[in-house]
Amino acid sequence: MSKQLLYVGGYAAVGQPGLGAFWFDGATGGLTPAGAHSGVLNPSYLLLHPNGRWLYAVSETGAASGDEPGGVWALTVSEVSFTALNRESTAGDWPCHLALDQSGRWLFASNYGSGSVAVFPIKEDGSLGERHTLLQHEGSGPNEARQGGAHAHSAIVAADNRFVIVADLGIDSLMVYCFDAASGALSLHEQVRTAPGSGPRHMAWAAGG
Repeated sequence: MSKQLLYVGGYAAVGQPGLGAFWFDGATGGLTPAGAHSGVLNPSYLLLHPNGRWLYAVSETGAASGDEPGGVWALTVSEVSFTALNRESTAGDWPCHLALDQSGRWLFASNYGSGSVAVFPIKEDGSLGERHTLLQHEGSGPNEARQGGAHAHSAIVAADNRFVIVADLGIDSLMVYCFDAASGALSLHEQVRTAPGSGPRHMAWAAGG
């Protein structure tokens, strides 16, 4: 099996190498460090664009804990090297997940701490445009330790690009949004409530879509 390139992110201060590139050997299971990048605070979730040249990373911080609001970084990658393009604020706390629409032109960021979803346009050079939309979830759940408020945890996009579903751990709900790929607009279609206290985090489409 040929070697594969892996990009890894984690919690790190700005001056620490929070982003890394590793060669993975499928025959042995070994990882070989090959590159690193500092300057991004807490890049705890990464998303590689389908073109393989653009990498997006959350900056998982929050004003509620005395830090700056969360953000998303856009970077270009050339195998093991990283080049930062820009950062945009998610206007919320502790973003923990990113997703792309099917066209690769829109990026969705889930703000866990503040229970909101931010939408960003992707420019032709891979950088992020100004935040287009911010949708705030409301409510709480029965588990006081972790459901005192809304906690958007992840988003998935339908294969036909017409719907975006956001799992919210704090309000035990899957928020189904209609998505307009021409404008980037989201509008609520349906709130699907899950079992009380279940705290949905992630979703996956069945093989048939």
